[in-house]
Order: sequence, then C-alpha cells, then structure tokens
Amino acid sequence: MAIDLGCGAGLSGEAFRSICKHLVGIHLSHEMLKKAEEKKVYDVIENIEINKYLERKTEKYDLFIATDVLGYVGGLGQLFSNIATLSKSEAIFLFSIELMLNEDYVLGRLGRYTHAESYICSNIK
Repeated sequence: MAIDLGCGAGLSGEAFRSICKHLVGIHLSHEMLKKAEEKKVYDVIENIEINKYLERKTEKYDLFIATDVLGYVGGLGQLFSNIATLSKSEAIFLFSIELMLNEDYVLGRLGRYTHAESYICSNIK
C-alpha cells in the first residue's frame, strides 16, 4: 500500500501508479483533488489535512510520497512520527525539501518553508 501525501493534481500518483497495488491520495484543496480524480490513478482520494488522516488510520504502508509538500509544513516532528507509526518494516518515505543551512526551518518570503538537512535527520525515526 502506498500513500501520496498532499497529492495535488496527481502528478506523483501518475509516476508511481504502476508499482502500487493500492494507492491513496490525500490533499487539502478540493479543486486539486478534482484534477487528481480525472487522472484515475488513486484507489482512494480524501480531502483532509495530512496529520489528521494519518492519526486516524491503523493500516501500514510500504510507500509514503510527499513531493512538494514539506515546503508547506514548518515543524516536521508530528508528521514524521505519524509516518513512522504507519510504516511497514521496510517502508520507503520519498520526499522533497527546499534546503537551508543554518536553522532547523524558516518560513521564507514566498510563504514556503526551508529545512536544514540536520533537522530532517533528527526527526526521522
């Protein structure tokens, strides 16, 4: 089972569909989910905040995808903890970040967070 956290219009879903038996897409924007639904790559699509979704689930996942998502999240501790709780023993967490060097994370002038590699590593469980 795989989950696309912040799936948006489904671009990552298209890229990973062929290797997923069951693919879940979640996103906050109803409009973006409409675009994702048109692609017909997800088995389940939910309009909900990532941590709220993960906190109510019990099934374990093999793959977590978060492309262009962490730039909208400052502190990552809760998210990483939720992912660790729902991960199968050999699970993979694919994500992208905007890298910074000095502080744990900072909200930039464009409204996106940048994260330090050391901060990311300290939150991975």
